[in-house]
Amino acid sequence: MFIPFGASAYVDNAYGLPPIKLENWYAQQCPDRADKQFRLIPTPGVAAFANAPSPTVARGAFQADGVFSGDVFSVVGTNLYRTTSAGSASLVGTISPDGLPVKWAVSQLPELVVASNGIAYRVNAASVTTITVGAATGPIIAVGQVNQRHLFLEGNTGRLWFSNPGDALTVTTTSFVTAERDPDRVLALVVSGDTIWIAGERSIELAFGTGDVTTPVLFRPGGVIPKGVIGQHAFIAADFGVFGVADDAMVYRFDGFQREALSPPFITRMIESLTVANAALVRLSAYEQGGHSFLHLFIPGNGDWFLDTRLGTWHRRRALNAADYGYGYWTQGHRKIYGQNLTTGALVTLSLSLS
Repeated sequence: MFIPFGASAYVDNAYGLPPIKLENWYAQQCPDRADKQFRLIPTPGVAAFANAPSPTVARGAFQADGVFSGDVFSVVGTNLYRTTSAGSASLVGTISPDGLPVKWAVSQLPELVVASNGIAYRVNAASVTTITVGAATGPIIAVGQVNQRHLFLEGNTGRLWFSNPGDALTVTTTSFVTAERDPDRVLALVVSGDTIWIAGERSIELAFGTGDVTTPVLFRPGGVIPKGVIGQHAFIAADFGVFGVADDAMVYRFDGFQREALSPPFITRMIESLTVANAALVRLSAYEQGGHSFLHLFIPGNGDWFLDTRLGTWHRRRALNAADYGYGYWTQGHRKIYGQNLTTGALVTLSLSLS
């Protein structure tokens, strides 16, 4: 199906202009047609992969090639599962509940670290262990990894703790640096390459992993971006960039100290209209498929919006007769795209052969 316009969703009907509701379809360029710029492609179908033995609210999925045989880890309620590439799931252990997305980090040792409800956990092949993070007194709100050291972001204090190389359980009482050049409350942590991004309510500070034994983490000179993020779950590092929903309700791609605005006015206005409580629930995730790189933005009360970052076009996804899409927490491995059914926690895959 070829179309001359309507490549992106647009729901703003200000001044009497009709909205364009691109829903469950996305645009793809047509290099073979000089008269048509885009064609519409149906969004991928969802196939069941592995049921959660104890179905309840989904809280995140994670996979890394070469780590624990590339198995998929997922959190459903308080249960943490490990699922093989054949779809066989087993319970590894339990973590503290809070109903919110968990944070993941992994090293090639292998060591998997999870942060949930202010507590950090080390996950091995068949058990879960609580981590004592130095002398931290506040909640551990995010985790990361650089140069085989695990990173732990402490809420309230702004301290970034780091472990010994290859041992997530060993975090001494002096193994920390503090994000304090702009004294706002820290909310999120992502690592891209050797760059460490610490996002607060009003600013983002940049540090880097040095590889040095004595000083493994240093802040970059002048490394402050004057944009904060809207919440803990609105800042991610994907294979194709670092993205965040900022305190001005705009979606940005960050590249060093530069930032690129990605959201059109109608997306920004939906985010601006959120209550403080709902703004904290805005969530980003991402995946790549069929030559497209998709950023998934969940806006409470306003549904699930997907940005094709290569074309710059937006579309909405929604289940039949539902307000939301119902799936998220994307992770990729085994040449598949895994996600979770947000209601049951069951693992699913996305398939271009299904509609």
